[in-house]
Amino acid sequence: MHFVRNIVANDKPHHAVTYDWRYDDRDRPMDFVTCASGENGLTKRFGWKILGDVTHFPYIAGIDSITWNSTQCGSCWRITHDSKTIYVVGIDNMGKGVNLPYQVFRWLAGPKAKELGSIDGTVVQVSLPANECWNYTYYTHTKE
Repeated sequence: MHFVRNIVANDKPHHAVTYDWRYDDRDRPMDFVTCASGENGLTKRFGWKILGDVTHFPYIAGIDSITWNSTQCGSCWRITHDSKTIYVVGIDNMGKGVNLPYQVFRWLAGPKAKELGSIDGTVVQVSLPANECWNYTYYTHTKE
């Protein structure tokens, strides 16, 4: 079991959480996302060339605070809506809020996800490396 360590303070933990169908395409090249290149890029750090290479795909997200070559590329984020919590790895920039693959958004938002389009979520960066972020998500989902 993994424990959340050092929750990073966030001035505004409530964010609009939306979805982008393009994040559901496991064959989409990493060049599509902000965190693909640079010294902190995910292709250089982990060798990921397509979204499906992310070991915990589809638990990925665009996060508003992530920028190109940021040390936040590959960071772990906890997103809670109502009583559901997921952990995702930040791979892209989202102008405002958080953007998820539709299949992850649907699990979080429920059966009316497509109709809703956006939900309010509590979003907090947690101090877990990318490879452990997935393990914690899996543990959380299997306990329901």
